[in-house]
Amino acid sequence: MKKWRTIGALVTAGCLAAVSLTACSGSDKNTSGLDGTAQLAAIGEDTVTVQEGYFVTRWQQARYANMASQLYGEEWYNEVLGTEDHTFQEEIKSNVQGQIEMLHLCRQHAADYKVALSDSDEEKVKEAVDSFLKSNSAEAQGAMMADEAVVTDVLTNYALYDKLYDTITAQADVTVTDEEVECRTYDYVYQALTTTDEDGNTVDMTTLEQQNYLDALETIVAEAEKGTDFETAASNAGYNVAEHAYCAADEDSFSGINSEADKLKVGEVSQVIPVEGGLFVISVTSDKDDEATEEKREEVLANRQMEYFDQQYQKWADGTEISWDEELWGQITFEPAIKAQQ
Repeated sequence: MKKWRTIGALVTAGCLAAVSLTACSGSDKNTSGLDGTAQLAAIGEDTVTVQEGYFVTRWQQARYANMASQLYGEEWYNEVLGTEDHTFQEEIKSNVQGQIEMLHLCRQHAADYKVALSDSDEEKVKEAVDSFLKSNSAEAQGAMMADEAVVTDVLTNYALYDKLYDTITAQADVTVTDEEVECRTYDYVYQALTTTDEDGNTVDMTTLEQQNYLDALETIVAEAEKGTDFETAASNAGYNVAEHAYCAADEDSFSGINSEADKLKVGEVSQVIPVEGGLFVISVTSDKDDEATEEKREEVLANRQMEYFDQQYQKWADGTEISWDEELWGQITFEPAIKAQQ
């Protein structure tokens, strides 16, 4: 299921006004050739028009366009996404479908939680709409099938979603214990035991080279065990020290090393730790990284609140008849290309 917390927050923060769009490839008004009043989807009691679906799709396209076009060119949206079998355009459109469904279901259930936009909320939406329309040319608005009515309706839905999300998650009975989020920090040195040949292939170093590096790291361990500061011992052996913070139950690229750090007390230094393709030596510097711990606490709390909201939302979705006109939906594309002005 798609999650739209960040996108919802954009509206009430007034950030949409900064999303100024320009049509590319010489596009004119109403280039879609589609009837904006036609029904694109039915979400329970709500009808989604082609205009609404088109506007949201093109807006989301513009959010990604600048960065993606730098990497993949002007037709970035036709590129296959990573190892998946679908394109960027297909992925974004799938996200837009989930987003539109969520926004409409939230609007339908807002009254259940006594949630409504205040005069202040409505004024923020109006300011965002006015700024958006003022920032975009008639050609750009035409390329997005945007007018005051549809932009107002869509942004009102976003703002209402944002307020409902806060109301529902405030009811969530979620707790985060210190043990779950406690973060530790260690310094480390790393030595790769592979190199790259002239053809760009990764190859193992010779046995002699590997032994020399192992000896160098064992020297660091020996010096540290005699009382030499870890950073100094590393420097004496020709290494720079790096730092890594990790949190309980975290899975990161250092997971194997983190488990070794768990065996050490603050100030203790490990033996040489062999990993695939290299060697590590670590020294624990902090049993509790307060800043990292609080950041992790906020992250875990936010995720659990989102899970709680998703559970409530899924009940609505399961009890609602939702249908899309797939033929019409297939006619909404990223052509002609648009991008956000920089």
